[in-house]
Amino acid sequence: MSLCTSRCGLLAAGIVLATAPAFGQAPALTAISPARHAVNVPRTAGISLTFSQPVTGAGTVRIHSSQWRGYRAASNNGDGTTTLRLQPTQAFAPGELVSVTVPGTVQNSSGQSLTGGSQVLQFRAAAGPGSATFTGSAVYNETSASIYTPRLADVNNDGRLDFLLVDGQSSRVKLRLGDGRGNLGSPTNLILGQDPREIQLADFNNDGNLDLATAALGVTRFVTVALGSGTGAFALVTPIPATALPTGLQVGDVNGDGNQDLVFAVVAPPATPAGPASLAVHLGDGQGGFTELPAMPLVAGSSYPYLHDLNNDGRLDCVVGNATTGLLTSYLGSGTGTFTPATGASLSVGTAAPGVSVADLTGDGTLDAVVPDNTAGTVRVHPGDGQGNFGAAVQTLSLPGALRTWTADMNGDGALDIVVVTGGSGALNGNVFVLLRNSTGGFQPAVQAATGATQLATGDLNNDGTLDLALMDLGISGTDPKVQLLLNQALPTAPTISNFTPTSTNPGAVVTVSGTNFTGATAVLLGGVPTSFAVNSASSLQFFVPAAATGQAALVTVITPNGTATGFVPFTAVLATRRGANALAVTTYPNPAHGRLFVQLVSPGAVHLTLYNQLGQQVRRAAATSGSTPLSFDLTGVAPGLYTLRVQTGERMATQRILVE
Repeated sequence: MSLCTSRCGLLAAGIVLATAPAFGQAPALTAISPARHAVNVPRTAGISLTFSQPVTGAGTVRIHSSQWRGYRAASNNGDGTTTLRLQPTQAFAPGELVSVTVPGTVQNSSGQSLTGGSQVLQFRAAAGPGSATFTGSAVYNETSASIYTPRLADVNNDGRLDFLLVDGQSSRVKLRLGDGRGNLGSPTNLILGQDPREIQLADFNNDGNLDLATAALGVTRFVTVALGSGTGAFALVTPIPATALPTGLQVGDVNGDGNQDLVFAVVAPPATPAGPASLAVHLGDGQGGFTELPAMPLVAGSSYPYLHDLNNDGRLDCVVGNATTGLLTSYLGSGTGTFTPATGASLSVGTAAPGVSVADLTGDGTLDAVVPDNTAGTVRVHPGDGQGNFGAAVQTLSLPGALRTWTADMNGDGALDIVVVTGGSGALNGNVFVLLRNSTGGFQPAVQAATGATQLATGDLNNDGTLDLALMDLGISGTDPKVQLLLNQALPTAPTISNFTPTSTNPGAVVTVSGTNFTGATAVLLGGVPTSFAVNSASSLQFFVPAAATGQAALVTVITPNGTATGFVPFTAVLATRRGANALAVTTYPNPAHGRLFVQLVSPGAVHLTLYNQLGQQVRRAAATSGSTPLSFDLTGVAPGLYTLRVQTGERMATQRILVE
């Protein structure tokens, strides 16, 4: 048989050779939503992963966030198709970093994992619109001048950010619980190693509670991990010894298994700043334990690692700063926990290694480096090339005394801004400046936001959706240490909540919220969980109490394009009471409904369905006979909003709230 005859016969049989996948071809990740390094992802967004062929394993995809919860529970679907979708149960915190791991358990029907191995994708949740002007909320005096690394995170799962900092002098971590209004409680001391200097928060055992990791520079030189209970309490696990001083503590999934790992530099003591250095990698097992990999030698003096995906290959890379050589060097991740030097030249940063930040400042989906130059009095933006290297500065911003930088969307316009602490060389205190991104991709002149700061953290301290500042200030010569909170002022058109009724009711019931500027609301959260709602007017909206909300005090949050409002009084969902003798068991779906509603009854018989609006006026009525199949109730032409459906058969009756979209 000739080749032509054979091929033609196959084509006639409907077998298209040109489009058939190669035998044994592994699936590839072809599309991601949200995009890698996106900086304004809606807080209630789901995650969509598209592949080159059908896959399974949606339930093994892991989502971790940095300020709320850590490991995120999520519903999932799409197994057996080319697109896997995940919807986190709770919304993300404004501005927090989110990491998604697509592990090797995502496979095609032949059991093959992804081409190139596991993928780790990172993005930031959107911050709400704000003025980027700040007012002092509270000041808290500290007794030690050896305080370091302030952090904001919700460690007791009440929906309010808490404040932590390291007190090296007393060898403790100090925790102050936040009240969600911009105030902090009395400190609780956590003992985590001798002379701790750095702290990171992550969920190391995947239980939905944030845990702590500290790097201690005392005689024992340990990295200590403490597992959080979700109540603000922590339990120590076996410390991780370091051969020298552990510095630059970082957290991330460097081997793509869905568990959080620890990475830090190990350097010679301060007496020999240019002594030997290495990179330590400890792989997390997802239960709070770690396995050490062989240390990777670094250039002498290297001590400031940063974990980021620099070349967009889905593997976390490591950028290491060296204050001795004045260089920022990139090491590309293998996806197994090991790193190799990038091929390009290191970036010269002078003495700025401790103050560098890495983020997408140019909006091209590739990470850039922000470098403060204290000597020149500038802040430089060096663009990433997508290969792990940074090019010549594309922007040089004037700011005398720039020492440290952070990136965050301080005005909620969907673009990252730069926050800078300034001060003289070796100064213990300085000033805080904000450089807002402008409409052309550049930055506005620096505006001073505060006086007196050494380090800071950003987060939403008063639950209005905007990013606030938590400042750590050592005072002049370290004689007046304190913590100061600065609240970002919301826009005049931001919503407000005055009250809601009832404050406690059964799941499935409707709660009415009163306030201002509700028009155009995009989400209502109950304890961070999105729920169905309808806006009645600018001053009134209603939401359904979700079935999963029982026995918990939860904050009510309304999100609009102009801002976010959170009620200060918690709402409590209670278990429903026992049905009466004449109560009718009814199931309705979908709810919210659009065009048609299905009504399922246990008992057959004649049924009358009546729909009422919120004024009690009859909107639609229908009669039918129930049986084994659900009844179909036509909603065509019914205006969107909340309604009451009355279902009656004989002397038995039930009512349910229905949201029509």
